[in-house]
Amino acid sequence: MRQNILTLSLLLLPLASGCNYRVNKVVEDNAGINDTLNKKQYIVYADVKSLFFDTKCVFCHGSAGGVSVETYQDTIATLDLIQQAVLVDKSMPPGDSATDKELLLLQTWIQQGALESAPTN
Repeated sequence: MRQNILTLSLLLLPLASGCNYRVNKVVEDNAGINDTLNKKQYIVYADVKSLFFDTKCVFCHGSAGGVSVETYQDTIATLDLIQQAVLVDKSMPPGDSATDKELLLLQTWIQQGALESAPTN
């Protein structure tokens, strides 16, 4: 019996340490989003791509999956679908994996006009 408990503990140990990694990763990711939201006047495509699309979408929606977020032009071409799936239906990314900050980043970018680059004065 004691041997079984020890074996089970050793098998579950990597899972427990993996959970801690995920918590730390979410905190780190949100820190970058917080900086972007708080310090920039305009959210631009490069911000959304690096902080959201690259981490949550590109694996399935690079150049496949019916919706591509690899380039600004591809993203804009399907922005209505992206907005509907992510912000309205909340069906993407799968498994409720987007944080509130990530959703706010995407929503702010769209509300500001889904800019490719910041306007010049």
